[in-house]
Amino acid sequence: MPNSTLPVLTEQHAQVLFVLWKDEKKRQSRGITNTDITEALQASFKRPRGQSLANVKKIVHQLQNWQPTPLLLSFRAGRERTNYRLPKDTMVTWAATARLLIILEDDSRVAVSRSTFVQQIAMLYMKNPDTGEALTVEEIEQQIDYLRNRQFPYIDEDGRGYIKATDRVVQERPFLELLAAEAGDQSEPDFDIFFDSSFPPDAVNDVLTALANYFRACGGAGFELDLGLQETHAMEAVND
Repeated sequence: MPNSTLPVLTEQHAQVLFVLWKDEKKRQSRGITNTDITEALQASFKRPRGQSLANVKKIVHQLQNWQPTPLLLSFRAGRERTNYRLPKDTMVTWAATARLLIILEDDSRVAVSRSTFVQQIAMLYMKNPDTGEALTVEEIEQQIDYLRNRQFPYIDEDGRGYIKATDRVVQERPFLELLAAEAGDQSEPDFDIFFDSSFPPDAVNDVLTALANYFRACGGAGFELDLGLQETHAMEAVND
């Protein structure tokens, strides 16, 4: 739980923010109305409770006045209905960045080494939405700087190069979790290991165990093994 008295997003708040994010991602629109939000919620989450137009209007109003910073912006052109969108410059809108924060918050019982954490995130091979390529170490560093340098930061860093998630991550976590799920698992194998057929099974197990332990010690989560068995046929000598 956060140490501050600032509000924490509910599931309904998070779902409203998520359908707005999905709309901007899919249609590159300038925003959607309360009615559009209501219809998107009913289509996306299949939960009638809390998805009436009246309740959506209430949630939208709360998000517009959110503390410490608004999570929803509105605009209206002439006599058109009011449209809403996410504030791109003050909150997280990248799925990969949201996943980064969730991982850090889960690790933040104590501060963690920034350099080690960056390597851990790099091994997830999450995609940069602008390029479609896996995030590089440099891009991950840039994301951490972005999250640390906000007026209301998501990450704190001390003078020793250790980082920790702030209360803001806890406050926005319901939305961040929905967003992080969109990052998917982009991990790819770093290398293949082949063992000669003459290698004893016990020795194979010992080698893989040692490598997995080393990987975890460096901040990874172990190995995902895809074991393949290759059959070979040999001629057998026959003695007359």
